[in-house]
Amino acid sequence: MDPARPLVSLRGVSKTYQAKKGTPVQALTDISLDIAEGEVVTLVGPSGCGKSTLLRLLGGLHMPTEGEMLLAGQRHTGPSHRIGIVYQQPLLLPWKNVIENVLVPIRVRRAKLAPYRERARELLTVLGLDSFAQSYPHQLSGGMQQRVGIARALIQDPEILLMDEPFGALDAMTRDALTVELLRIHEEFRTTIAFVTHSIAESVLLADRVVVMTPRPGRVAQVLPVDLPRPRTLEDVNSERFGQYASGVRTILDEHLGKHTKAVA
Repeated sequence: MDPARPLVSLRGVSKTYQAKKGTPVQALTDISLDIAEGEVVTLVGPSGCGKSTLLRLLGGLHMPTEGEMLLAGQRHTGPSHRIGIVYQQPLLLPWKNVIENVLVPIRVRRAKLAPYRERARELLTVLGLDSFAQSYPHQLSGGMQQRVGIARALIQDPEILLMDEPFGALDAMTRDALTVELLRIHEEFRTTIAFVTHSIAESVLLADRVVVMTPRPGRVAQVLPVDLPRPRTLEDVNSERFGQYASGVRTILDEHLGKHTKAVA
């Protein structure tokens, strides 16, 4: 990978959904964003601003109405094994055990399973699930199920990991534990990560850069670099510098929410 070239680039990307009835809905407008190899970028903004739509575009699951997307310098036109996705819900197959759920993307590709079984076991060990390899989803807690979803996304050693509010439905303690786990995974694998969240604290703790989005139609309001040393821990949330970054994100969000409120009043 050429270090001077972004791993992912969006150039003037807009997305409009054609409603079956009524007027079209413009979810995103004029998004330009570069994501470097090994970088963690978090996307934060109000509900309905298009964060999840932007993630689906990055994953090649949707195509833009306007603009251009590049993956490693080439046109990005659809799903790729170079990209792993972790959804809001783990979406595990209830009739398959943990290790077979992790191997689902390999079966979809119709690749040989044998070389990936050891990789699956390694990932389960990294995620603290090695003793649950033969368990079924209903036997796991919500946090453990989400860990399985992360292992499934990592099984193909993706260059990019896209995460759509993966901890949003979890209790606070489990959410903190998985945030620490994700920080550790990034330290170990150096995977490029784009992470959607509603939490300002989460967005700052994880990110090299926080992308703050406006209300719909979603635009990039501002991109804030986060110059906190790695590795990071939950204790960093208590630091003065962390508070300054979080306050900066909040100020931008409040400013644009205020403008939006006036516009629709």
